[in-house]
Amino acid sequence: MKNAGKLKFGSIPLRKALIIFQFIIAQVFVISTVLMGFQIQFMLNQDLGFQHNSIVSMELPFLKDSPDDNRPNLLKESLQKYKEIEGSSLGHLPMSADYYASSVSMNTDTGEVRSQIELKYADKDYLETYNFKLLAGRNLQISDSTSGFIANEKVLEKLGIKTPEAAIGQMVTLFEKQMYIVGVIPNFNSSTLHSQTGAVVIIPSKERDQLKNISIKLSHNTGEWKNGIKAIETEWKRFIQMMNLHISFLMTT
Repeated sequence: MKNAGKLKFGSIPLRKALIIFQFIIAQVFVISTVLMGFQIQFMLNQDLGFQHNSIVSMELPFLKDSPDDNRPNLLKESLQKYKEIEGSSLGHLPMSADYYASSVSMNTDTGEVRSQIELKYADKDYLETYNFKLLAGRNLQISDSTSGFIANEKVLEKLGIKTPEAAIGQMVTLFEKQMYIVGVIPNFNSSTLHSQTGAVVIIPSKERDQLKNISIKLSHNTGEWKNGIKAIETEWKRFIQMMNLHISFLMTT
């Protein structure tokens, strides 16, 4: 490369052009790193309407020929003995595109009001695990699975209900049957961080095909998270041998 210094890129010597190119690439990497840092900071500080920064989740296997498989509940119960774990819940993730699309309707003085909703199934520990705030009414109970549900404020807005207190006990039609609003929670990011807040209904369930994930709240002390993860791995191997464990922190996307 004796004559490399004499080669030119247009009117610029090749060596100088390479230096400029390397400088530009370096700046791109620096800017990308800074933007990524801002994005991570934004995600950590963003109020999603529920707790997310100490919760891990795992998808649960489902055997169609064993709908009564109780291992997820046994796994959940086994985790209660560890001080590094503060709680757990079975059901849809609060912020996920995995939900059932449905509609809800209510009779009013001016006629029937109907709205599209996002429907998520969960167990009775869902609100406590994710620290959802109850604005009115009460928590979920398994006995509600055929008659009651929790709605967020967006559902009330769609149905024309003025306040959370006024919503409690309101009879609506869901799945072509009469059900009642037993609790109201604030709006929350139910699909992605960048999508609009949806109208969400949460129904309690104990059906395996409806409870697809387990969410586990780790200790508020981050120094205990490593032992908490080890505890999850140990209990997973005891009850869920057929599926490799994949632990995910609940991320905002």
